[in-house]
Amino acid sequence: MYKRQPLTWAAALLGVLLLIAIASVYRLRTVPAWNTWVTPVTFCATAGVLGCAGLALLLATQAEAGGARRGRGVTAALLAILQLLRLGVHLRRLAREGGAAARSAAAVLVGHRPMLIRRALYALAGAGVVLGITWPERAAADWMALGLGCVLLLASELFGRVLFYASHRRTGL
Repeated sequence: MYKRQPLTWAAALLGVLLLIAIASVYRLRTVPAWNTWVTPVTFCATAGVLGCAGLALLLATQAEAGGARRGRGVTAALLAILQLLRLGVHLRRLAREGGAAARSAAAVLVGHRPMLIRRALYALAGAGVVLGITWPERAAADWMALGLGCVLLLASELFGRVLFYASHRRTGL
């Protein structure tokens, strides 16, 4: 096991670097809503939410994994809630900037309001279920309920991706 640990850390580092590289592709000067530090942070946070929730679900079948399961569940829930807060702050900032940035915010806040509301509700419900299942000290978690929480978080993040693309408003060419 010890010999594989450096390889595991190297793979994790490469995964994070890949996420940053992919997110950097979207940092376009002509798309003000995407050309901020928020874009790479959002991509990494999405990976964190889904990765931690999925790992908590995998650990739900192991009775001795209580602490690890709890840590992953709490992390997934907190990241999901922070994603919502970040989205609200980002949209507010875009609305104040004017121009294409304000049009991006309006596209999400007005044009996609039902999806925005669903994203928030699914994220809160998913975070609540994941937290409620993983937080208490238990020998084993209810993996079906935890699976539901993971599905809600996945749906929330998929709605988030749609909203991200809906905010695409260009300046110039």
